[in-house]
Amino acid sequence: MSKWYELHIKNEILFWFIMISIVPIVMLFGANYLLQKNQFKIQAKEHLELILHEKIAKIETQIDDFEKNVKLVSSIPTVVDNFIRSKENFVQNNRFIQDDAKLNELLNGFLDKSKYYDVFFIDMSGNIIYTLKKESDLGTNLLSGIYKDTNLASVYKRARMLLESKISRFEYYHPSSTHSAFIAHPIYRENRVIGVIAIQLAKNKLSDIFSDQKGLGESGEFFAAMKNSQHKIVSTTALKYVKNSIENEFIFDGNKNLFSTKAASGGYGSGEGVDYRGVEVITAWGYIPSLDWGVIAKIDSSEVLEPIYKIEFISIIVIFFVLVFIIIAIVMATKHIVSPIDALIKRVKRFSLGNLENDKHSYADFYVNNEIGVLANNFNEMAQNLKNSQDTIKKYANELEDKVKQRTKELEDAKNELIKTNISMKTYLNIVDKYVIASSTDLKGVIISVSSAFCDITGYTKEELIGKKHNIVRHPSMPESMYKEMWQTLLQNRTWCGEIKNLKKDGT
Repeated sequence: MSKWYELHIKNEILFWFIMISIVPIVMLFGANYLLQKNQFKIQAKEHLELILHEKIAKIETQIDDFEKNVKLVSSIPTVVDNFIRSKENFVQNNRFIQDDAKLNELLNGFLDKSKYYDVFFIDMSGNIIYTLKKESDLGTNLLSGIYKDTNLASVYKRARMLLESKISRFEYYHPSSTHSAFIAHPIYRENRVIGVIAIQLAKNKLSDIFSDQKGLGESGEFFAAMKNSQHKIVSTTALKYVKNSIENEFIFDGNKNLFSTKAASGGYGSGEGVDYRGVEVITAWGYIPSLDWGVIAKIDSSEVLEPIYKIEFISIIVIFFVLVFIIIAIVMATKHIVSPIDALIKRVKRFSLGNLENDKHSYADFYVNNEIGVLANNFNEMAQNLKNSQDTIKKYANELEDKVKQRTKELEDAKNELIKTNISMKTYLNIVDKYVIASSTDLKGVIISVSSAFCDITGYTKEELIGKKHNIVRHPSMPESMYKEMWQTLLQNRTWCGEIKNLKKDGT
C-alpha cells in the first residue's frame, strides 16, 4: 500500500515542505528550551551555593562570637572570684550560692545582652556548683549523675580535657525542657585550671539566620539536620512545611540520595531531586563541623523554572502563529505549483481517452513562466499538432473509404463477370472433355491428364492412363520414328500435326 503522501504530488510537496520548514523550527525551539532550562537550573544551583556559603559563614561567625563571649566571661576577675567562692562553699557546706545579688546581676546583664539562656559553673569533679536559672541540674554531677549523658556533660568533658573552648550539639536538654547547645571554656587561676564555665544556648540564637529566607523566593527554605543517637536524620531547625518539626523531632527519609542525609553526613554539593515533601527541588548542601549539622538551602524547581515557563508560553504562541503563517504559505505555494500540474493531468487524461476536440477544455489553460508552463505549452503544441494530424488522417481516411467502396464495386462487378465466364468456360470444357480427344504429359512422357473423349477412344479409364507412359496407347503398327519426331517437335515448343490410328487398348 502506498504511503498517504505518495498518493498525490500535493500531499508529498506538503509533507516535505512541512518536514523542511516546521520540523527544524520545532527542533530549534526544543533545543533552545532545554538549554535555557538547564541554564536556569545551573544559575539556581550557583545562587543557592552562594547563599549557603554566606549562611554557613554567618553561623560560624556566630559560633566564634559564642566562644569569644565565653572566654571573656571566664576571664572576668569577678566571675573567677565568684567561681572560687561557689566552689569553696559547695565543698565546705555542701550547698550553693543562692542569693549572690551582685553575681546574679552581672550574669543577668550578660545573658540579656547576648540573649543566652543560662550560665553554669562546673568544678573539676563535674559538680554543677552554680547556675543562674537554678533548674534541676544545679548540684548534680556531670560525670556520675543523671545528666552524665547530656550534651552539657559531653562539652564539659572536652573543654576540661582539651583546655579550650568547645561547643556541643543542639539536643533536647531535660532540665530546660528545650533543645539547647552549650559552649564551655576552662577557668584559670594563676595559670591553673580550676573548673569550667558553660553557656547554654537556645536555638533562637541561630534562628534569625535560618528564618532569613532572603534570596530563596517564595518556596525556598534554609534548614539544618543532624544524626541523632539512633543514627536517624532529624531536623534541628524549624521546617517551613512541617509544624513543630523540632519539638516532634521530625525524621527525614533515610534514603542516602536525600540531601539532608548527604549534608548531615558531612557532604557538600548541589543538585536536583525530591525534598522531604516529595516535591522536586534544586538544592545546595553543606556541613558545620562545630555543630555537627548538615545545612540545606533549597527552592522548588517550579519556582526556578517559572520564568522559562512564561518564555515557553510566549514562545509557543509565537511559534503557533509562525507555523500558521508557514502552513498558509506552504499551501499557497503548493497550490501554485500543483494546480498547473493538476490541470495538465486532466488534459492528459482527456488526451489519453482520445479527446482531441478543439474546445475550451482542449488545452491546459494556465499561464506560468516556469518549467511547468514550458511543459504545458509544449503539450498544447503537441495536442494541436496531433489534432491537425488527426484531421488530416480523417480526411485521407474518408477519401480512402470512398476509393475502397468504388474499388469494391468494381471487384464485385469483375467477380460477377468472372462467374459468368467460369460458367461458360466450364460448359466449354465439358464439351471439349466430351468430344475432343486430348491428353497431356510431362517432359518424360508420363500422362498427367486426359479427356473423357480420349478415354472413350482408347478404352482406358482416367485412373488407368494417368501416371503411365504415353506409349501405353501406341499402336504396334505405328512407326517408332513418328513418335520420336513428335517428341522432338514438342520439346522444341513447336506444334506437331499427324495422325495416330488404332489407339484402343485392344488394337482395334
